[in-house]
Amino acid sequence: MIIETKGHSQKNAVQNTALLFFPLSGFADDSDGRVITSSLETVDGIAESVAVIEDNGRKTEASVKARLDEKCDEAALVSKALFLAGREHTGISPAWGTVTGIRAAKFIRQKRKFMTSAEIAEIYCVREDKIRLSEMVCESEEKALSKLDGKSVSLYISIPFCPSRCYYCSFVSHSIEKAGALIPDYVKALCDELEEVKKVCDKTGVYVSTVYMGGGTPTTLTAGQLDVVLSKVNELFDPKLFDEFTVEAGRPDTITEEKLDVLRKCGVTRISINPQTMNDKTLERIGRKHTAQDVVWAYELAKSKGFDCINTDLIAGLDTEDEKDFDFTLDKILSMRPENVTVHTLSVKRAANLRDDGDSAIERASLTEYMTEMAQKRLLEAGYRPYYMYKQKNMVGNLENVGYALDDKDGLYNIYIMGEYQTIIAVGAGAVSKVVNGKNGRIERVFNYKYPYEYLDDKQKMLGNIARLEELIRETL
Repeated sequence: MIIETKGHSQKNAVQNTALLFFPLSGFADDSDGRVITSSLETVDGIAESVAVIEDNGRKTEASVKARLDEKCDEAALVSKALFLAGREHTGISPAWGTVTGIRAAKFIRQKRKFMTSAEIAEIYCVREDKIRLSEMVCESEEKALSKLDGKSVSLYISIPFCPSRCYYCSFVSHSIEKAGALIPDYVKALCDELEEVKKVCDKTGVYVSTVYMGGGTPTTLTAGQLDVVLSKVNELFDPKLFDEFTVEAGRPDTITEEKLDVLRKCGVTRISINPQTMNDKTLERIGRKHTAQDVVWAYELAKSKGFDCINTDLIAGLDTEDEKDFDFTLDKILSMRPENVTVHTLSVKRAANLRDDGDSAIERASLTEYMTEMAQKRLLEAGYRPYYMYKQKNMVGNLENVGYALDDKDGLYNIYIMGEYQTIIAVGAGAVSKVVNGKNGRIERVFNYKYPYEYLDDKQKMLGNIARLEELIRETL
């Protein structure tokens, strides 16, 4: 589609809003016969935005007027005009309105400082139930934020390997069939980088308060390899200062009694066992090499080992699943009663094989929204509450991912990273460190090499990143 703007420079806001109604469309391309024009004109202090959608001979127009201020700036006004035009043109009414950013809860929190919920709903076209969801998340965040003291950081450890690649996945992860030979050297390099991080902590006086090992699937490593990395963490950093120590056990086909024993020995307090669905036919379709019963087995084994905070990830909107399938999954998960349940909305990403089926996924937006609402209703009734939330590009229906927790079982790292409330030092291939400067509000990122073979081949890059991290952390103190 072609995007044309007149009288303003908010093209990015226009594009983001356009994607709500025409997902996966390209820009600067008229092959779909679609042209969107967004204009803005101010007269006597009142701004008017007009949005026109021309779509293969069909034309829809909408306009809005407002005085530009902290409640409604140019981006908000042009987005609202296009939203109204898009809603009339397509019949689609995304629940989050024109809020397309990752941190919807944080956005609502900031706006509530000088706007009422009704004003947010009016200006940004956000449905009231989504505003309330954001408010519940913000309420849950308060306790976690009280633990931050300006000297603490979180540590993220990247294990970008999986037993196989899932159909919907676009993360930087490699199947062990193709990259397994790299793992021994990767473990050694990871320990080397952790030692460099320790030096930065000692020099700057910061300390690690949460540890999160993610991926990929960290339990793709052998028990011995896990022991090496986790023991190194405990050797270098003070476990008595850890408020949380998470390892994504992830796929049940990677979980063994020996690996769980290692996690317990090394002080891991929280793990994930992620089925995504409890329907065997869907598991086979999305490329998972396990059954629903394997999930139950792994969960019960972990409980028998003393793990008292387990997360399970679910995906709403998986191709071929209907309401009954998703309800069946909720039944199974609620009967297990894990301490955390994270409900993800399917995101159709460029790197995922599932993108080839993107049109069918988009058509399922209404069904997917029903699934997420069903999950929220049932989880709230079961005593869970939303504690963190984020959105991604190309999410079906512009919906959200929400983490739910039982009392006092919130995943602290999830809150800190998604809200950008704390500095995250990330190690390993594909890792991105994020330094949060509370003094000036700036957030600086330091990127490691994306792929394991690059990470292993250039130690100087790692050392350069560590030096940059030290410099940025000093600026926050």
